[in-house]
Amino acid sequence: MSKIYDEEDLVSGIREFMKDNLNTKIASINTEKGDFNIDTITSDDDHFVLAGSLLDIPNHTFCQVAIDGEIEVKTNADSKASILNIFVEVAFDNPKNAKSYKMSLRYMRAVYETLLEYAQSAIEADGFEITKAIPMIVTYKQRQLVVSGAGLTVAIG
Repeated sequence: MSKIYDEEDLVSGIREFMKDNLNTKIASINTEKGDFNIDTITSDDDHFVLAGSLLDIPNHTFCQVAIDGEIEVKTNADSKASILNIFVEVAFDNPKNAKSYKMSLRYMRAVYETLLEYAQSAIEADGFEITKAIPMIVTYKQRQLVVSGAGLTVAIG
């Protein structure tokens, strides 16, 4: 894991960790449940994106990492700390069937558990705390998506 110097390093590091590890967690959950599988996500920069770089492609399941809202900054004479709220979410086309909610819960769990593994490896970040789980939000922009994931708070500096 590379050193975290600033907010960009943090969100990029989380994205790379998710790209390298999320599919392993998804496969584990699929094996555990055994009734149906949720799709793994292609491990490239078109499917693991930072906010604002989302491609709106039909049948394009993706994972997004973004800073949520304003960044709290604390300074004194010789140091600075940034406290960020970050969300990590998986978005997929809404199949509009009985599995939609279970699929969103499984993606949420996969994101949550992968972030817990990241927290153990991110020694440069302090106060890493998962603060919320996002089970299912349905969006209605250009296409209907189900979004699920987790929110976290991290202090760097």
